[in-house]
Amino acid sequence: MEDMIKWASAEGASWSPSLQVKTGSRGRGVFATAPIKEGDLLLSLPGSLAIRPPAALSELVKTNGVSALLALILTVQHNLFVSESPSPYFQDLSSSDTPPLPSSWTDADLQELAGTSLLPPPMTPAMVRATAKEAYETDVVAAMDKLPDSFLPATTRNKKDFQTALSWVCSRALQGRLNFEMGTGNLWPYLGTDGPPTATTRHGCNGMFLLPLFDLINHSTDVKKRGTELARVDGEAEGTDAWEMRATRDLAEGEEVLQSYGHHGGAELLRNYGFVEESALTKVWVGLEQVLAAVKGTGAGAGGGREEGGGGGAG
Repeated sequence: MEDMIKWASAEGASWSPSLQVKTGSRGRGVFATAPIKEGDLLLSLPGSLAIRPPAALSELVKTNGVSALLALILTVQHNLFVSESPSPYFQDLSSSDTPPLPSSWTDADLQELAGTSLLPPPMTPAMVRATAKEAYETDVVAAMDKLPDSFLPATTRNKKDFQTALSWVCSRALQGRLNFEMGTGNLWPYLGTDGPPTATTRHGCNGMFLLPLFDLINHSTDVKKRGTELARVDGEAEGTDAWEMRATRDLAEGEEVLQSYGHHGGAELLRNYGFVEESALTKVWVGLEQVLAAVKGTGAGAGGGREEGGGGGAG
């Protein structure tokens, strides 16, 4: 981790001396080593630090030959499995456990999701696997065929390596929404082309990207536990962007610094990030009549439970 912070600092990033990366109840995270006041700068990240597709892939995105999401996944796949001199960021990813997204689960594990919004009836694990296989053969292979062997040699053009890269991108990418085909049992996001380009960002800074150091900070659904948020600021060079993370409240020594990945229910958290938090968004409320009917074995009223929040039958 020291090497990654030094590398990022050489790129123009700043990391508060009051922060430390260590393992906590949420796994690896960022903790305060001294009291931090509201408004204190925690991270400063220049635009040059962002991981984006190289020129050849970016051009394919512009001409609608490859989606922005797929271009970023292939970029990560190259850096994880091909690059002879990966940055400390990718060295860290390579040595870390891949996020356990359901799209990488075994059939036995997927069966635990049967009946939820991630595996709704009549979908089965076999159907999920077949859908992913079709997406890989239709969208991914076609995109790989447009790339030189030097970027992705034949030995790395396989579904296993692609799934690893996809898991990292789904769980860490910024500036883009993952779209899923509801009711199909497809746990991979839509990988097809994006359609006409849109000018939705400043300074022509379009497309999805990864942002080292920022993605070390874990998520909390509880707004009271969050202590920072990402904000875009003007970069040092004219027409460039940078990002800052400041404390949004006072943080105590030893406290984990947490942020929000968005307003997600249990199903979205599990599908996109590989974890579920207990909260109002992951609780299912069941009426007394349903409980009594289940005890009597009649099954009356089944399916009438109320899921609170916008998400997740999987929670």
